[in-house]
Amino acid sequence: MNSHLLQQAEAEVALIEVFIRDQLRSDLPLMRELCEYAFDAGGKRLRPGLTLLSGRLLGASRETLFPAAAAVEMIHTATLLHDDIMDASPLRRGRETVCRRWDAVKAVYAGDYILSKAFTLLSGYNRSDVLELFSEVTSRLCAGETLQARNRQNLGITLDDYLEIIDCKTALFLSSCCRVGGLLASASDTELNALTEYGSQIGRAFQITDDLLDYLGDSEQTGKDVGADFREGKFTLPVILALRGRDETADRLHALLASSSATDETFREVRRIVIESGAVNRTHDYAVHCTRNAIQSLRVLPSRPERTTLEELARWISNRTE
Repeated sequence: MNSHLLQQAEAEVALIEVFIRDQLRSDLPLMRELCEYAFDAGGKRLRPGLTLLSGRLLGASRETLFPAAAAVEMIHTATLLHDDIMDASPLRRGRETVCRRWDAVKAVYAGDYILSKAFTLLSGYNRSDVLELFSEVTSRLCAGETLQARNRQNLGITLDDYLEIIDCKTALFLSSCCRVGGLLASASDTELNALTEYGSQIGRAFQITDDLLDYLGDSEQTGKDVGADFREGKFTLPVILALRGRDETADRLHALLASSSATDETFREVRRIVIESGAVNRTHDYAVHCTRNAIQSLRVLPSRPERTTLEELARWISNRTE
């Protein structure tokens, strides 16, 4: 990735971290502790990075973009706190989740508090298009979680079902991070559509790769409990593709998933079958296809260093190992 822009982005993300903590100040010591713990966990800070790069590509200033970049990371963190409660996750980014370290009630309140502060920041633009954009993001996030919950343990889940879930949970959010950068830069409709498509495609690639890492990753690298999706009854793309085969491997996998409990031993056998079926390679190919679509969508945008960084970011997403 462009080293100068990467260093600049890292410096700006560090400033956003300070900005976020300032926004989340509370007179309540416990709320302050919960919020600090949630953000101390770190993370890729992909969403604020996309907002900054998209806006700067089209001429928006850092000062204009900062509140939106902070808000998208705050929304993301709030949803992670709620996700961890729903999934009873013990780990997030290599350490105890808020709901495990404290309890679910405190995690809910912390998530709600962070979410409300994010929308306070967005309302400061006094723009209905910005507020409507992220109101849609949060409602679709909820819809995605509902769809996923409805499809738990569903051996009949289709590729279209899966794509709808990841579009609601990830792709729309990342596309909105890119789009808001364009909105704040007064982009044309053509430019906005290009940024939106780019974000949607890398969103799909990001979630597909994330789901793949649940079968191939290392907990120390990913910071998450490998095999968690399987134990939670979430059948993601590697399993869906393996089940679609018309051979004995698919039949064995179907029988195993239908009759066995979600133990570590069962997961190891499921993982072996999924890899043996070739579904892992097909899943990665799907992520690479999304990456190519993302890069293609940027062709109508100005040929500036930020565009090159967005292209390189897309390639990193489909090949990441953490």
